[in-house]
Amino acid sequence: MELPSCLMCAFTGRLRNPDINRSIFRNIAKAIEAKPTEEWLIIAGMDDPYAIHKDEEEREKASTLGLIRQSLPEEIAATVKLSFVHWGRHMATNAYSHIKNVIVIGAWDYGNKGRDALAAASIGNLAMTMPEDASKDLIATEYKHNLLQGLMRSNARNASEGVCGECDTYVIVSTNTPITVFKETFPGCNLSVWIEEPRPLGQGKQRLLDALIAWSAKGVESVRKATVVLEAGIDTNSLSKMLNNKDFKDCLDAKGIRVRTR
Repeated sequence: MELPSCLMCAFTGRLRNPDINRSIFRNIAKAIEAKPTEEWLIIAGMDDPYAIHKDEEEREKASTLGLIRQSLPEEIAATVKLSFVHWGRHMATNAYSHIKNVIVIGAWDYGNKGRDALAAASIGNLAMTMPEDASKDLIATEYKHNLLQGLMRSNARNASEGVCGECDTYVIVSTNTPITVFKETFPGCNLSVWIEEPRPLGQGKQRLLDALIAWSAKGVESVRKATVVLEAGIDTNSLSKMLNNKDFKDCLDAKGIRVRTR
């Protein structure tokens, strides 16, 4: 089976970490901004099931679609058509078969106990312990299976003469996921790296960077260290260490921010 779609992969980390998901949703927004008049299908984990104590508006803002809309310009957020399917409900529906743009956030893993149960059930021996190598193989094959099922909710399911329908898919997964997973799941697709994210900054570094970027955006040309540590919520020693950190200095350089000794 050929899949003439463009599958773009962003290798990122834990979605629920706010230091990471800020970048994830910003880059998702950039992809949507490039095609704001087209429909998009978002496949991700279930929204927080423990948010029942929040009111409807708070739950909406904290949802996957809510976070995406907050990352978009207001005029696009108000009009773009977004649909959402969470893992576990990503099969057996034609409701999204007209959508040609898909964003897959994260992988769906059954967990150690779930994989053991699946393996035991498949061979009919509930007493067996699954070997480590077999467990790794099962992780890979089940991820391929779920990814395929999820993507096939979109226009990709509209096959003609053995060729799947056209579909642009953006996949956000861990750096531990080998590129061969996509090549084996979607033979014949056009595969490229969408964005390869660097490791996230620690909370202190991120607060410092956010403060410096905010000042820069306001046209502030210089700011005293005492003001910086107060705004970023760090101490002077931490500030010195951060400013001497090569990765952090590279990040500042990329933002056009310079550090002076006086």
